[in-house]
Formats: sequence, C-alpha cells, structure tokens
Amino acid sequence: MHFYYIKHYSSPLQIFQFFSHSNVHPVLQVSNFSLTMDTECAQRDGKSIMNFHHGSTTLLNLKSRIKSHEKLSPFHGILDDMLLLGFLNGKNFDVDATILCLENYIYMRTVKYRKQLRPFLPSTDVLLDTELTRVLKNRDQNGRFVVIVKYEAWNPSVSSSQDVVASVVFFVDELTRSYATTCSEVIFIGDCKNFSFAQAQQAGPRIIMQAVDLFVKCIPSRPKAFHFVNENVFVSGLFYILRSFLSKKLRERLHIHSSNLELLHEHVPKEILPESLGGDLLNKDAYDEEIRARVRATDEFYKRMADIQSATG
Repeated sequence: MHFYYIKHYSSPLQIFQFFSHSNVHPVLQVSNFSLTMDTECAQRDGKSIMNFHHGSTTLLNLKSRIKSHEKLSPFHGILDDMLLLGFLNGKNFDVDATILCLENYIYMRTVKYRKQLRPFLPSTDVLLDTELTRVLKNRDQNGRFVVIVKYEAWNPSVSSSQDVVASVVFFVDELTRSYATTCSEVIFIGDCKNFSFAQAQQAGPRIIMQAVDLFVKCIPSRPKAFHFVNENVFVSGLFYILRSFLSKKLRERLHIHSSNLELLHEHVPKEILPESLGGDLLNKDAYDEEIRARVRATDEFYKRMADIQSATG
C-alpha cells in the first residue's frame, strides 16, 4: 500500500486539482484534514480512479450543465466545488447521472421537505453537540467510511424527531464534501441502546420515509451495509417499516446484531470502533472531532438555499 502525503496544499480541492493535472495515481492520505482514499476502495472503483485524473474538466463540465439547467440553475451559486466533487465521485464521474442525483437532492430539500427543513440551521442545532451522529476517523477493511448514530443521545422531550432528521441532514452534507470526494461507499451503524417508547412514538412511518428519501435516495454515497445493535422491542416494529421503504438490494444489506457485538466485529473491525461498540478506541481516538466545526460553519448554504427556493416559488 502506497500513500502520498501532501503538506503544501491548504484545501482538499487544491489537492484534487494537483492529482487531476499530474500522472500520480490518486491514492492519497492527507494528514491535516479528513480527505483520504485507500488502495482497496480505489481499486474497487476503477471508473472513478480513471476519471479522477480528468476531474477538473469533468467538474467544469458539470458546473456548466448546472448553469443552463432549468431546475438547477438557480442554485448554481451555492453548490460549492467540494459538494459537487462528492456527487461526481458517487456517480463515477458520470455527469448525466450526477445531474439526475442533484435534481433529486434539490427537489427533496426545497420542495418535498421544504416545510420540514426550512426552520433549522446548523448554528442552532443542539444535537450536533451530542453523540447522535459521528463518523469514524479510520476506514473499514474495505476502505469505506463508517457513520454511527447513537439514538440514546436523542431526548424526545427536548428535541423532536424532525430535529433529529435536520441534524443528520447537516452532517450528511458535510460528509459528502469531506469524505465522499474520495470514497463514496459508506457503512452505517445504528446503536439502539435504551431506545424508548417516547422515541418510537415519534419515529413513525412519516419520519422513516423522510429519512430514506433524504439519506438514501438523494445523496451520492452508496450504502454498503446497515448494522443495528442493542435493539429492543420498541425498535422491532420500526425495522419492519424501514424494510418496506428499502429496495430489495438494500434490504439484503440490513444486519440486525442485537447485543452480540462480536457479530458486528465480523463486518467492522473492532480496531477502528469506540469502546461503546466493543471496540479498542476511546472516543477521541475513534471519531473525527473536527467535522462538527465544519458543519457549524455552513449556515449560509442553507439560508441561501431557502432564499432561492422562496424566490423561485
């Protein structure tokens, strides 16, 4: 395994542009921020690697298409390069497929779930400071990034289920910028410890459908597995509803481990997991702690998206 360490570039986009204009194979590890690609993920996604060298040209082509697109053109000024690179990589640098994904992304955010999402901003998201949504510092054995949701961090008497959805939306958008630019495959782990009746009451079909729409159907990342641990009787009925909204392929990627964390470790190595999931690491060593600050800094993106939607009707 070979890594190129880049120390003289100040942003992920500059690093991307460096590799796009060089003959260096774009398998890279960046030590001062969360932009990584390991060899296994790279080898599996050969089409993305092949197109990575031509990424700057592809990005320019995509941006040009967005500017002339009937539905996307009003938003071209807020779709930043790193977000677009995340979409491109998730769609194997196929511009047509990326446009379709962006259409769905904008539709879900500004039309279908406009009323539900509009009141929220990252700067006022109290759940962002909890353990609700985290991403591991290290990739799994296949080079995929790992997202963990701990439902115990959600107090339904303080925050609604819609607060939870909005908080995860902010997190997912930043994951697209920070992680999906280099590897678009993701593993999801849901820790259902102490899931309560009050939580189950709020997490009904409406919220589950919204979550599937926003976190599966309109983002470029490809979910390779959904792992749930520590589930109880309140969660069992919700799994039945969740399955009804997933495609057959995604249903086959749904794994229920109950309290047997060793089963989870057969899929995700304990060497990269926090102690709360039977792993070897303290939270500070397991989780990317910097992503929260980046999420907090994205208020303007959501304000402008809401303003554009209001102006265009």
